Amino acid sequence: MRQLLLFVFGVFFSSVVIAQSSDNKNTAVCYFLATMSEDLGVSMSEALSDSVYAHLTTFLSDSAHFTFKDKSTLLELSPFQTFGYPLISGKRAAKSKAADYYLKIVVDINPAGFATTNSSSISAGGNVGIGKKKTNAKVKVVISAVLYDKKGARLKRVTGKAISADKIQITQNMVSLGGFTQTDVNEDITQMQAFYAVLDEAVANLVQEFNK
Repeated sequence: MRQLLLFVFGVFFSSVVIAQSSDNKNTAVCYFLATMSEDLGVSMSEALSDSVYAHLTTFLSDSAHFTFKDKSTLLELSPFQTFGYPLISGKRAAKSKAADYYLKIVVDINPAGFATTNSSSISAGGNVGIGKKKTNAKVKVVISAVLYDKKGARLKRVTGKAISADKIQITQNMVSLGGFTQTDVNEDITQMQAFYAVLDEAVANLVQEFNK
């Protein structure tokens, strides 16, 4: 009897796992573009774009049952790229037959209201100065997504938005030489929990729209 119950439970558990797996959307991203307003004191970089993409696709995988192909899957079909991400239509992507679904994602990161910037530096000898540049602003994230089927037909268009509750500070190292000033790559923002919190909120709102 015990063996029979174990067998029945095993069959039931296996069927649940198979059903859950079949619900996952085998998806390739056909278009990904993330932009950041220079009013925030930084501009979009490859490192930041990769960070936003990884964060977003992980959230979608966990919450909306997407299983993503590697980001390079459709690059050969894309004559234009941004930081190694394709920029093609759902129709063009469907010709690859690489996935059952194709997804276009556009992420816009802007200040909500005015951003304030201040900088301070000290002399490092001669005409060289080193310091910090700090930008403070509430951050607004808008994520627009379009889902296509395997034939490239549009299934759904959704948007997720969020604004940080408080101002987020973005800090950059700054080096000046004579009248020329150079700031470092925007590494600090990729490590900020506050920035990820508003990004997560925007993705969560996007997921709600997907699941309607």
